[in-house]
Amino acid sequence: MKPFSRQIIIAVFAVLLLSPLAAFAQFGFENVQNSSDLSEMRQQIEDMSIPYQERLAIANKIRDLTGRLPWTPMTSKEWNQRLYEQKATVKQYQAAFPKLRCVETQYFLFASDAPPQMYKEIQILLDRMYGVLCEKFNVPFITPSEGQENGSNVQRRKSASAGKAVRQNIWQAKCVVVVFMNDSDYSQFEMRFFNQKVSSGTKGLCHQMVDGRVTISCRFSGDKYNLYSSLVHETTHGFSFMRRVAYPLPLWLNEGISDWTARTLVPQATVCPTKQKQAVAAMQKTHSLGRMFHATDHLDPWQYGAAAMTVNLLLKRNPSAFVHLIDDVKDGTDVEETLIKYYKLNYDELANQLGRACGIAGVKQ
Repeated sequence: MKPFSRQIIIAVFAVLLLSPLAAFAQFGFENVQNSSDLSEMRQQIEDMSIPYQERLAIANKIRDLTGRLPWTPMTSKEWNQRLYEQKATVKQYQAAFPKLRCVETQYFLFASDAPPQMYKEIQILLDRMYGVLCEKFNVPFITPSEGQENGSNVQRRKSASAGKAVRQNIWQAKCVVVVFMNDSDYSQFEMRFFNQKVSSGTKGLCHQMVDGRVTISCRFSGDKYNLYSSLVHETTHGFSFMRRVAYPLPLWLNEGISDWTARTLVPQATVCPTKQKQAVAAMQKTHSLGRMFHATDHLDPWQYGAAAMTVNLLLKRNPSAFVHLIDDVKDGTDVEETLIKYYKLNYDELANQLGRACGIAGVKQ
């Protein structure tokens, strides 16, 4: 699935991508990146004495100059206000769909009408997924003594009483996750709260906003493991979006990470293995990835499988380099340039390496 809701996000990111062009034409990219004004603005969004809305406005100015929107840090008071607003929104969901039950975890607000066993399994899966992604993205641990700024007072007390370090919370408050057992309820939810008309093939969506709000929605379609796989896939999109700056990864990398995580955490699901088998068959037939690395708005189903296998190849080869690759790309470095820097591979060489890993010679990008 696309990593964000089209009607809500595409227009925003059109602005993200197009608005910097005038600045680049006038000043040049290097001058913008190295300007003292930009450096000063970056310092201002870290200054907690400045009201949040003013810091957010400064971050938007940085976006206009660079195309990359830095996340605006929150004080504990601002963080708790955001969480309060999120809980109020979930109550609106529950008012519209009374069967929804909600639980708050360390990193999520989870609402679903799933039966008790599935409800519990999804909670466990979300926490496990967060841990795996934190490990792969090198998200640091926070000890109670460090006084994690972005967390509710209740959670900090729980962490302190447990005496254990926890992973830093990358969300701005919590990630909201809503799972429906009924197709009709899911479609009504999307239309009512996100003005999104979902197709019959849509199993889940990641709604991600440039103010840091992330909502994941999924529906059950007869197989619980495929539901769990879709849920992990979409939530990984949200996680990737929240890494460093509010900017989406290139399509193949974004979808590859999401499918890799889904395959890793839900091996019982059939959807990801099927796409990977299709990818092997396509490479055997065409000896090509079909320009997957250059796709901007669409991947064929088999290319999802190829993207996931490419991510797996990179992670196996050098997991620490993979973190640097993601961070550099999110900061604006060309993807192929970054691959060459950390893996000594350009796109053609990477495609060839993927083919060889699948026992297929001469695969090109």
